[in-house]
Amino acid sequence: MTLTLLALALMAPNLVPNSDFRGELEGWRLPAQVELATDTGRGDARSLRLHNLDPAAYPLASLTLPLEPGRTYRFSAWVKTEGVTGDDLGGATVCLQSHGPDGYLGGKFPSGAMGDTDWFQVSAEYDIPAAATSSALSLYLRRGVTGTAWFDDVEVSLVEEAPLRASMIQPNYRGWLRPEGDTIVAYRLGRELPGGVSPAECTLSFALRDGEQVVGTSTWAGPLAETGWATTSLRPDTPGSYELEVILSRTDGGTELGRWSHPLILRAPDAPVPAVAIDAQGFCVVAGERFFPLGLYMSDVDEASAAQLAAAGFNTMMPYAGTGGGPARITERLDTAEAAGMKLILSIKDLYAGTRWAPREVDSEAMADEWALSHVNAYKHHPGLLAWYTNDELPLSRYDQLVQRQRLIAEADPDHPTWAVLYQIEVIDRYAGTADVLGTDPYPIPERLPSLAADWTRRTLDARGPNSPIWQVPQIFDWAGYREGPAKDAARPPTLDEMRTMAYQCLVEGAKGLIFYSWYDLHKFPETFDARWAEVTQMNAELRAFLPWVIADQTSGWSVESPSADAVGRVWGPATAGGPNLLLVTNGGDEEVTLTLAGPVPSLGAPLYGQAQIAGRQLTLAPRTCAAYPLEAG
Repeated sequence: MTLTLLALALMAPNLVPNSDFRGELEGWRLPAQVELATDTGRGDARSLRLHNLDPAAYPLASLTLPLEPGRTYRFSAWVKTEGVTGDDLGGATVCLQSHGPDGYLGGKFPSGAMGDTDWFQVSAEYDIPAAATSSALSLYLRRGVTGTAWFDDVEVSLVEEAPLRASMIQPNYRGWLRPEGDTIVAYRLGRELPGGVSPAECTLSFALRDGEQVVGTSTWAGPLAETGWATTSLRPDTPGSYELEVILSRTDGGTELGRWSHPLILRAPDAPVPAVAIDAQGFCVVAGERFFPLGLYMSDVDEASAAQLAAAGFNTMMPYAGTGGGPARITERLDTAEAAGMKLILSIKDLYAGTRWAPREVDSEAMADEWALSHVNAYKHHPGLLAWYTNDELPLSRYDQLVQRQRLIAEADPDHPTWAVLYQIEVIDRYAGTADVLGTDPYPIPERLPSLAADWTRRTLDARGPNSPIWQVPQIFDWAGYREGPAKDAARPPTLDEMRTMAYQCLVEGAKGLIFYSWYDLHKFPETFDARWAEVTQMNAELRAFLPWVIADQTSGWSVESPSADAVGRVWGPATAGGPNLLLVTNGGDEEVTLTLAGPVPSLGAPLYGQAQIAGRQLTLAPRTCAAYPLEAG
């Protein structure tokens, strides 16, 4: 395998002086609760120690840095905790904030950890606002949190955009060429290209490599902009694994400015049919038939819970326990799923060195890859396996590791896709090459609107193109299970209508799988479990009734027009020959919205679920509701 990683960004030097606290603490503003520790550290015995026993206190160790407005910075710190507890489960962490002439402008606040932990890294990226006049890094315990935390190896670095960033649009799965169609690549040029050239002064070309040999070249004839799609008809003649390179160069003289590559694979006509794959429209295919993953996150799997989920019509389980418990327990999880007539997504998301839940033995990137591949090779033939869960919200600072892991797994297991779930919606396009299937996890209730589900699904799909495989993670849990004090009192679970609306909005915007979060959260509140599970089961029964139309994915003569981004709708063509179309309309906002059916004169049947006020082509929905109708031409 030729492994060529995309240089997503070029890292500048660390801007934090004395980042390992071996020298003087110049520039740091330290409250009384913070001191230099000389008995605890990562590489030596020195670190910054914060000890706070007063939940009303809010001490921050802060350092003002000369950060340029309008630029992106990556920041991180290694953290160790002892006895950390309190209202905010973000715990011990790090943040980067900015101020301007008119005051506070915002910041980035990644979650850290509670309780007792060994050293782990917290990291994030932050775009400095254009109006910023000062920015500061802070090491701290979240408000209302007490305990002890140590901080070490603190970093802040300018993220220099690579001149060329790209992702594969088609083929939409692992670079596996389909029988027909060109290869389509989405590209993004850096805001400041070398030599100050503009996109109009550049050329985008393609090279197809078989190992070290170039077997074909082409040049994109279309005009270049800062972002766009480029196509090539380059295609190998014989089956095998190739590398497609995209090269950005100056038109006057051909000086190369940037390069990106992705596997391009021509499978042999007699190659075995994969046990699980992704088709040209982005649907999961199991044993030759389309399969819509419909499941829940779980802490672990047992026969009773598997039977309960299967009885409720779910077909997939995603246990966080994953590789825990050793080979016998892993096999037992897969066996349990298969016996229940379900599929299991096997989590290997903790097998990255330096992450909070990584096994102690995984102490380097090489060891992490070795562990991941050992699990892939051990369980890739199990019939209960659906996919590998490879990333749960890891930051872009691990981008190269994520791409490497994706390529290693794709080569080791041609029978199962990988799945990554992110909350980093603002940069979701940068994760496009890190997994076969992407998903995002909008959890808006109660602070935000259900329409966040539509927004995040739409943006996730845009990151990979209209036929990309997207498995979304809608909210069914109560935030009270993750909060304390007043924040817990203010939380509540989503209502049945809100859960429906979020799930249906995901469907409308193109999700091809729904894995709800989560089974174990429902069990945090035993007094309400039965009632809440009944609502989840009812919602799932409705979803399953809609799936024949979604899976058939036929076009119709109608579209749904909406005056609000909070309200979306879609019409699927007949699931069976001669059958009706399916109309699904949703309103995830707090205002009544009227949607309009554009197309032939509609004839709506009795509602399959919900109720809209209908007047000709117009359907009016109350806030946070949805409705489904069979639809035929009038």
